[in-house]
Amino acid sequence: MKKIFFLFLTLVLFTGCSSNDDSSDSDNLDGAYLTAKVNGQNFVAEGNSLFDGVHAQLVEAGPVFAFAIGAASFDGSTNTEAIGIGLGGLDFNVITAGTEYFAQQEDITVSGYYSEQDENGTYLSSESELNAYVKITAIDKVNKIVSGEFYFTAIDDDNPNILYNVTDGIFNDVQYTDE
Repeated sequence: MKKIFFLFLTLVLFTGCSSNDDSSDSDNLDGAYLTAKVNGQNFVAEGNSLFDGVHAQLVEAGPVFAFAIGAASFDGSTNTEAIGIGLGGLDFNVITAGTEYFAQQEDITVSGYYSEQDENGTYLSSESELNAYVKITAIDKVNKIVSGEFYFTAIDDDNPNILYNVTDGIFNDVQYTDE
């Protein structure tokens, strides 16, 4: 399940791009978007076209599911940031509005992912399954639209002393596809 989530997120990194403006106010956003703070800095991705913003996918394979929401922010040069949230478990029917999910619950796993690449080619990647949280605030399974809140703390892949605190996360009206 984890492999499916990170594969999906990698696709988002290569196809998703949007503006990352530290002065953005999420109250002015409309439609599909994902906002968060990464170590206190604003992250904003909006839209759901092929090359812009926020994407989500549900994969159901036999008795298990993986549900990933990914967002990418590209500054128009070579700087890219991406945030991903994943839910996995045995039955997608348990994913309902108003329910909170924490990392390593009995039947649900929640994970968070953060990565960035800068103009020097430096690529940082981090993930967390220890301190991850998602609350689904709205889900329309007929029209495949989901909204919610999230946070997680990710640990850098190369240096376990570097943490990425992703807080105040909100995803809104994100359309998801399913397989």
